[in-house]
Amino acid sequence: MKIAFVHFGRENLGIEYISSVLKKSGHQTYLAYDPGLFSIEDNVFYAPFLEKIFKRKKKLIQELEKIEPDLIAFSVYTSTYTWSCDIAKSLKKRLKAKTVFGGIHSTLVPEIVINNDFVDFVIQGEGEYALLELTETLNSKSGNFQIPGLWYKKESNIISNPLRQPIQNLDSLPLPDKGLFERFINYKR
Repeated sequence: MKIAFVHFGRENLGIEYISSVLKKSGHQTYLAYDPGLFSIEDNVFYAPFLEKIFKRKKKLIQELEKIEPDLIAFSVYTSTYTWSCDIAKSLKKRLKAKTVFGGIHSTLVPEIVINNDFVDFVIQGEGEYALLELTETLNSKSGNFQIPGLWYKKESNIISNPLRQPIQNLDSLPLPDKGLFERFINYKR
């Protein structure tokens, strides 16, 4: 399955770990990235005029249309929630892919996030194995969404599964997929 992560801001270690877990199981991952240069979230320099010049929303959407992912994943902070919702709305109109929101904002208020019509799934808590299980369920078309930490819609109902237990041994995870952000971030400096 082809999973596209959509991210705004700085490099995200959580996305890199999830990507490595997915790749280890044979899935393809891709990153559509907007560094948010000169935006209010940029902790270096906020300049609205320059933000308009450097924003990547249109290019990001075009990139995703070209790769046609099966699943689009957002790791959302409260400060990036509005941006993520705007992108997800645009993508829902253009692509057939399912959308999943995770990250700290989705963990804290999953009942708000899942109520958006452009959000198909929410992962509450750690996402490494929840997203893997969701990907494999979607790939097999089994429809068994009894995945710990997953919120989803069934007809007009919202279903919330119990939280997943935290990963006890972090050394059991594969190393983070640093290559995901490599084309956007100069690691050599």
